[in-house]
Amino acid sequence: MTVGRRAFLLRRVLGLLAAVWTVVTVVFLYVEVTPYTEAGSGGDGVPVASGGPLLGRYLDWLAWLVTVPDPVVGPLVESTGYTLVYLLPAAVLAVCTGTLLRVYSVARETDLLDRSLDVVALVGLSVPAFVLAFLFGRFLLVEYLSVLGRLNVYNPSSGALSSQNLTAAVWPFLAMVGFLFAVQLHYAGEQLRGYASAPFVKTARAKGLSDWRTGWHLFRNTAATLLTVLLTDMYGAVLVAVFTVEFVTGTPGVGELMVEAVLGGDLALVLGLTVLLALVGVLTTFAEDLAYTLTDPRVTFDE
Repeated sequence: MTVGRRAFLLRRVLGLLAAVWTVVTVVFLYVEVTPYTEAGSGGDGVPVASGGPLLGRYLDWLAWLVTVPDPVVGPLVESTGYTLVYLLPAAVLAVCTGTLLRVYSVARETDLLDRSLDVVALVGLSVPAFVLAFLFGRFLLVEYLSVLGRLNVYNPSSGALSSQNLTAAVWPFLAMVGFLFAVQLHYAGEQLRGYASAPFVKTARAKGLSDWRTGWHLFRNTAATLLTVLLTDMYGAVLVAVFTVEFVTGTPGVGELMVEAVLGGDLALVLGLTVLLALVGVLTTFAEDLAYTLTDPRVTFDE
């Protein structure tokens, strides 16, 4: 398939803008039909359901999103830092190890190894992330957590990158690694097995290439999908896992912030988090679509 590079990028950007506008508008309409009339953090009201023309309220809503008040931005930025400190390294470790093992097992054509990884993936997926966090805290990290003071190990006043909080992040980090590793094993196996009998794989084996060289050919043709599955296909499940793990481990991240905002009736924070998480999902889907198209050998561009 041959397409113009500029036309391709323009269509993708327009699609991204349309998706962002849809998310923002849907959130506005949802709040309009709820019983909220005035809410906010520190006196900063959300300009919806407050009387006046609907178009005027919608424009005020867009302006509020562009100039979100500091009492909303501050907690969002701080809580996001606590979440990313353990989630990013957990995702990188899980994606790399899960993909590496699957690439090797499929390239090697050993049913025993491949089926063993299937069992590990299914067992891991059957155990919720918060259960893993509980098991780590109750049994595997008892001595470690007792030194830190068990559950209340975070010190929010010292920042996400302080030595105490980085040490405390080991608990949610290990729980998310276990969950994300099982997810990556499962989906990487499904993707790679579809290419196991492809002509280029058969050619690589016929040439006598090693298992790792054959695996490299497999990886090149599935890299975009393999490396982004957690951010697109499993984005909702990862969010649920983050919220529940942070609840169990007492991590002051976005999950705990959302729970506190909902229970406290802080509509400004709830809407800020909702829009932020929805936009992250839209942007990651856009990035995956762009990466997949740019790495797909069946797509060529007119210069």
